[in-house]
Amino acid sequence: MIHRLSHLPIRVKLLMLLTATTAAALLAVSMVYIINDRVVSRAALTNQMQVLSKVTAKNLIAAVAFDDRETANELLESLTQEPAIQLVCIYTTDNELFTAFDAVENHHNVDPARLPQPSQLAEGTHYLNSSLEQVAWIEDETDRLGRLYIQASTESLQARTEKNLLLIAITWTVTLLLSMIASARLERVISSPIVELAEVANHISDCNDYSVRVSKFSDDEIGVLYTSFNKMLAQIESSRDELKAARDHLEDRVHERTQQLTDTNHQLTNEIAERARAQIKLQELQHQLIDTARRAGMADVATGVLHNVGNILNSVNVSAGLLQERLRFSPATSLRRSADLLSTMQNIAVPDQDHRTELLEPEADESIPCEVSALSRLEKLSEYLGAVADKCENDSQEMYGEVDRLLSNIDHIKRIVSSQQSMSKSSGLITEVNVATLFFEAIQLHDSSLSTHGIEVDCDFIEHPTLQSDEHRILQILVNLVSNAKQAVMSSERIPRTIRLGIQHTAENRLQATVKDNGIGIRPSDLDKIFSYGFTTKVDGHGFGLHASALAAYELGGSLQVKSDGVGRGAQFVLDLPYHPSKQDNNA
Repeated sequence: MIHRLSHLPIRVKLLMLLTATTAAALLAVSMVYIINDRVVSRAALTNQMQVLSKVTAKNLIAAVAFDDRETANELLESLTQEPAIQLVCIYTTDNELFTAFDAVENHHNVDPARLPQPSQLAEGTHYLNSSLEQVAWIEDETDRLGRLYIQASTESLQARTEKNLLLIAITWTVTLLLSMIASARLERVISSPIVELAEVANHISDCNDYSVRVSKFSDDEIGVLYTSFNKMLAQIESSRDELKAARDHLEDRVHERTQQLTDTNHQLTNEIAERARAQIKLQELQHQLIDTARRAGMADVATGVLHNVGNILNSVNVSAGLLQERLRFSPATSLRRSADLLSTMQNIAVPDQDHRTELLEPEADESIPCEVSALSRLEKLSEYLGAVADKCENDSQEMYGEVDRLLSNIDHIKRIVSSQQSMSKSSGLITEVNVATLFFEAIQLHDSSLSTHGIEVDCDFIEHPTLQSDEHRILQILVNLVSNAKQAVMSSERIPRTIRLGIQHTAENRLQATVKDNGIGIRPSDLDKIFSYGFTTKVDGHGFGLHASALAAYELGGSLQVKSDGVGRGAQFVLDLPYHPSKQDNNA
């Protein structure tokens, strides 16, 4: 751009300079005006919404305090007289919707998708892309009764800005036209002497006549330039002969100097490139060293933790085994035998059933001997001991089942710990794996939690051949996916809470295990980094589970993928595995 301007006539340059100066001044003034008007308009709208929210919140105190929704609706409808207001809501202190009014649709049945999340509302004014949110507390002199949420459009600010821009454009056009007309007249005073000087210089260049001189007609800077130009011509004319003599040797000296500079530049370029490569290599080595040290430290810590966990699990396993052994020889069996023995003794004492019934009648004669009373007590004791024995046996069986499940879970944890401890030494054991069975084991691990929170688990498993793979690593992946799905539906307010598990074939003769939930879902911006190390969307998460699961799936020759339609619309994880691992997978 500057190169092209250098070839333009000086008159055009002066005209462009004056016009550009005027345009720059107009631009600065316009920007100041637009920014100031925007700030003032926004402050006015903010103040208007704050005053409106405070007045409305004060008027709503009685309606919210006495649960008068009709009066609250009338007050909300009155707010829509302000054209900018789009949505008005009232939330109680328990974050429950008290009432709402959609000013755009002019009704109270507001689409839940348009309602804000009450837990994310903060008091004050908040600007979004094309709207403004105002939140104010509804409170009396002592307590807070609820919150008032007002959503207003900022289109009026945009319209005002567009109007100002149109006005500025018209002002620019008129001002630039006037500036160009005035500049066209003024530039001649400056350009005419310079043009004359350029014509003389061209004549000297064409004719090689240094005897020509220019006539000075002013004492300003241009007059000084004329005088200096004439002196320069005299000096050039006197030194022309000297230059002609030195010209013969100048080319050789220039060529020699140019060659020296070229060689020096080439050496400097090579040295700079070599240093850059050395610096890059040094940085790579530093990063590798840091990463190696971090991994080694993590491995040492993990090894120590797994060793301690394994020692504790051994103690827990021994305790659980002792508890199972105690339950197996429960005293309920002896209690049952005692009840049967008492019943047998009663039958021996009075073998006739009808006679025993007569003896045990409440209205029996008082002359009946005390042995009959003892018989009655013996029968009641027998019945009581039988009932207690039944209850003890049922409780013992249930506790025995729970302890058996506990031992199974402890054994699974021990296998996981053992697998992690041997990870650095050898690959996992390849066995025949039934994915449906592993799914049931994963559900069994979370069975009590799923039942407690009312989570339904639907299974859609097709008949499939067994996989040749690492059973424990697949189980770890499935346990992690089921756990994440459980936490997702527990964090959602959708009813019913459902987790769908599926197994199906693919066209590439592979197996896909899917875990789908109707929980809180995943933001689209988080889908690409959901398997990254350390990334998590949970408050108490660490970002290790999905990362480790994805790595495990890759090492097994498969992949782990995620799908979600957005927040509040659930998520689906797909574990894709080959039926037979390749040699490369076995060496991973």
